[in-house]
Amino acid sequence: MVAERHRFTRDDNLYEDFRVGETLVHPRGRTVSDEHMMWTNFVLNTAQLHFNQKLCDDHPQVTFEGRRVVYGGIVFAFVSGLASEETEENAVAHLSYDEGRHLNPVFARRPRTIRASPRSASRARPAW
Repeated sequence: MVAERHRFTRDDNLYEDFRVGETLVHPRGRTVSDEHMMWTNFVLNTAQLHFNQKLCDDHPQVTFEGRRVVYGGIVFAFVSGLASEETEENAVAHLSYDEGRHLNPVFARRPRTIRASPRSASRARPAW
């Protein structure tokens, strides 16, 4: 019966399957490179560290040794998307992201593959 009801989604990521404090390691990754820097302009982020290479070259002591950094909002969006299959596939409502941390910067010049590893902070059923 469960297999029939969830025939388009996995049946191991339902509300009852998540435990508070559990860290999910998602199998998929996404490589971020120079092509993703254009999104910084699309969201009107004006921080020079993201798109002014001359500034980075002229002040390497304060700009990660002259490297431009990919805007953190883009990194968060990618990680959220990577995590969605395991955390939201069978969800009725997405409650919230309480916090997020960038453990390491993602640079534009050197492509890097990012992965998602969220921790379940709490469980709550919607009041509706």
